[in-house]
Amino acid sequence: MLGPNVFKTSQVIDPIWVRIAVLLTALVAFVHVNIPYRFALTQIMFDYSQGWTRRGLVGTLLHPIIAPTFTLQEAYYVAMAITAFGGIVLWVFMWRRLRNDLTGVFLMLLFVSSVGFAIHWGAVGYLDSLLLACAVWAICALERGKWWGSFAALALMLLAISIHENALPYFVPTVCFVAYFCASSLRRGILNAAVVFVGCAIFTYVLLTVGQLAPNESEALVELIRTRAEFEPHNHALAVGGRTILENFHHFAFVRSTSAYWTWVVFDGVLLAIATSITIWINLNLARSRPILTKVLMVLAIVAPWSLNIIAYDIPRFGAASILCGFMIAAVQISRDHGAIDALRHILTLPVFLVLLLLNVFSGTQPMNTGKVHIYRLPYAVANHVPLWMAEATQDRQNFD
Repeated sequence: MLGPNVFKTSQVIDPIWVRIAVLLTALVAFVHVNIPYRFALTQIMFDYSQGWTRRGLVGTLLHPIIAPTFTLQEAYYVAMAITAFGGIVLWVFMWRRLRNDLTGVFLMLLFVSSVGFAIHWGAVGYLDSLLLACAVWAICALERGKWWGSFAALALMLLAISIHENALPYFVPTVCFVAYFCASSLRRGILNAAVVFVGCAIFTYVLLTVGQLAPNESEALVELIRTRAEFEPHNHALAVGGRTILENFHHFAFVRSTSAYWTWVVFDGVLLAIATSITIWINLNLARSRPILTKVLMVLAIVAPWSLNIIAYDIPRFGAASILCGFMIAAVQISRDHGAIDALRHILTLPVFLVLLLLNVFSGTQPMNTGKVHIYRLPYAVANHVPLWMAEATQDRQNFD
């Protein structure tokens, strides 16, 4: 009979676990992939035709496909390729670090079944996937422990910021933490992290100021996108492209005054906060013997993506980035610290694993794209079904009376 310490002894991993991980990933992707939202398809078309600007790199590189026209079918193909690319890069990164121990494999299963990974697959076409791939490669460069690691990581994160400025709060803090964590000394770790963070912060500031299009340039880019697109571009996406960060802040201050926003916070935000807290709990246990500075930097890196809620309201995207950062940091800890896997065996007992797995399977958020898969998962299942049952019961009672 399997007891609470079923994972305590290292075991030779049966190839069946590879198949299970791949199958679970395929199921998650199949269930959550939705028809891309026009917002994401529109932002793919931003380019540098009117000058250097934020979010214009992908459209510039895709110019042979986008120009002179961009059909809806082509947009779907590009959007799916972007999402699949980031998902596969992250999956391989996680598997290579967790495959050597059964406990690690179970953490891998929690990762692929997590609400964060599900949101990734559901947000087809969003550029977040490319930022994720850049972050993974930056972490790989840092893990090598070479003198050039921090500069390679900086270059990759500058590329990510050029794709979308969200890379700064999304993944730069996690990359900085890994730069600190993988260094040979405290001094070297702080220096490596500073190189990445300061370089990315300066570049983002320049991008948001020098790279801000003038009103006439923004209007010209919007008109060009409307001319090229053989589908109706998303008006809000076009407006965001020409809006400054300060204007964005004022716009979303109004959004946050609506009841619809706070309903979203209650249903998706609370669930994502719980999932983020679980990754923090796992990482703090893995880093139990580490200095307090390491633990503080780790927690800050995991929660950093939530800061985007100040100027935007895509709550699932930001929460998903936070959850994925938590899993990536856990994988790095396990691959770099032999004591981490022992700590994982101690906390990830069979009952705990099963509870967390079931929570992943039965919970979900509103998808960024079209689709209503979330209404059959917690907490939406309760909110949607209980009132219907109550209404039916009331109606039946009235008919009976």
